[in-house]
Amino acid sequence: MFLAVRPRNAVLGDLSADLINFYKQIAEDWATVYHGAARIRNESGTYYRIRDDRQPRSAMSRAVRFLYLNRTCFNGLYRTNRVGRFNVPFGNNGRPVVGDAA
Repeated sequence: MFLAVRPRNAVLGDLSADLINFYKQIAEDWATVYHGAARIRNESGTYYRIRDDRQPRSAMSRAVRFLYLNRTCFNGLYRTNRVGRFNVPFGNNGRPVVGDAA
């Protein structure tokens, strides 16, 4: 919503470094984030491989991972364990990872 409204002066803040990185990457190059997530299959094995892999090194790859996990996890829930690892199960929702970019 914030990005759609485009206020002249605003500050976004959150304790989640992944969320803030996602906002920054979307603002900088939304198409790369979108197309990166769209290329990943919405299936259990792929989900758990991506969820359990170490955090990607580039900011853009982290944003793609964040979007993919959020769109394919159970109910879009964002939860981490005590050591900060994302630990939500696969959602098996059957939807495309991202919608139409029109």
